[in-house]
Amino acid sequence: MHCRDSYFLYACSDCEYCFGCINLVSKKYCFFNEQLSESEYKKRMHDVSFFQHRNEIKLRLKSLFSQQFFREHYNQKSENCIGNKIINSENVFSSFIIMEGKDIKYSDELHSPLSNCHDIFTFGDGLEFCYESSVI
Repeated sequence: MHCRDSYFLYACSDCEYCFGCINLVSKKYCFFNEQLSESEYKKRMHDVSFFQHRNEIKLRLKSLFSQQFFREHYNQKSENCIGNKIINSENVFSSFIIMEGKDIKYSDELHSPLSNCHDIFTFGDGLEFCYESSVI
């Protein structure tokens, strides 16, 4: 989330100039989770060819992935919620990627203030008492 100039990241946040990293927060110049100086990072990136080294990259990522622990979910400022990536919400059940929701069930990708919605997929702002709908 919110990473820039980085490649092959998983579960990283606010990282810059990172390659092949997992579970890092606010880091710069990391190569397969190894902290490097700016010059060393640039040198390693110069030596990497995505096409020629793709199998090696896959193997290193797989190895690194197996050594990591992961959070159960990535919810923020939410109460009584079951799902993932639920932000500033309450009473959300079996839903994913919900922002500022209240009393939501079985829904996915809902943004901005919304309440009392069930079985909804990909909606925009200000929904209320909406049921069994998709892409509006």
